[in-house]
Amino acid sequence: MRKNLFTTNDNNGNLLCLAPTHEEPATSLFLDKLHYGPKNLPFLLYQISTKFRDEALPRYGLLRSKEFLMKDLYSFHENENCAKETYDLVNESYARLLGDRLGLQFFRVKATSGAMGGTSSHEFHLENACGQDEILYCKKCRTGFNMEVL
Repeated sequence: MRKNLFTTNDNNGNLLCLAPTHEEPATSLFLDKLHYGPKNLPFLLYQISTKFRDEALPRYGLLRSKEFLMKDLYSFHENENCAKETYDLVNESYARLLGDRLGLQFFRVKATSGAMGGTSSHEFHLENACGQDEILYCKKCRTGFNMEVL
């Protein structure tokens, strides 16, 4: 992960890292500041913030830029079944937003969870001639994969 971190030095020469993600502070906020317990689960915490990544080939728009705005959802659950139900609900909400509300033709494909881990990850793609990802998609069964997964 170190190679993707955007680092700089402060005025005293100390090495600093600009956050690529915020799981740790979100968890700390939930546990230490909000005083939520099992009776308050599931709990969803949205964050919109500037992210920084120093990727090898920053090109073609926001996803490969060094600095970009991103909305994250951190969710806290009592058990795995509750987490899966929330994931499915959020996944379908994005599909309705993109398709029904915005009228966009998109491809929902299985993706890699990357450094964050997890058992399920999806991406929503719009067809674009200058896009960088390669996807396989079956229109008949409406299933697709980002080639990074295969």
